[in-house]
Amino acid sequence: MNLVFNRYAIAYLVALALSGCASFEPVKVYDGRIKNGKEVATIVGQKYRKAWNNPVGVFVSRVDGKTLDNVWIGFPYVIQVDPGTHDLEIGGFYGNLYHRTLPKIRVLVEAGKVYQIDSQLRRVPDGGTAAYYSLRYFGKWEEYENFLSKHPEYERGTPLP
Repeated sequence: MNLVFNRYAIAYLVALALSGCASFEPVKVYDGRIKNGKEVATIVGQKYRKAWNNPVGVFVSRVDGKTLDNVWIGFPYVIQVDPGTHDLEIGGFYGNLYHRTLPKIRVLVEAGKVYQIDSQLRRVPDGGTAAYYSLRYFGKWEEYENFLSKHPEYERGTPLP
């Protein structure tokens, strides 16, 4: 093989690996300076597999009408927003099921607190399946960071206990 091609391929794979490591860093959805976890509310989506061929993903696609940029970081499974009321548009996939239109939920979040988007699949009268979403309070930012430090095997996005 061409030696120059090999160099580019290796550089691409290194960049891909490094971007994968950062894919669960919080996406900052607020204006101004970077704030710490005590000043903002953290919202965690879900990303896990029920089986090798059955991935589940629940993520925030838009906050207050603003589309989140997910080109380089993958889906935004962990976001940080200013405290207050926000309209979230939720994206999700369950194996081969996905949303044709993004469902919206209105949430009230407080600074320094961590929340997780919970989902339930239910049958609807026409015989199909629909997903319903709610926001569950997990704990304070310090408790979340403490949990992550004690559970290094935990991938951000796995359902929290």
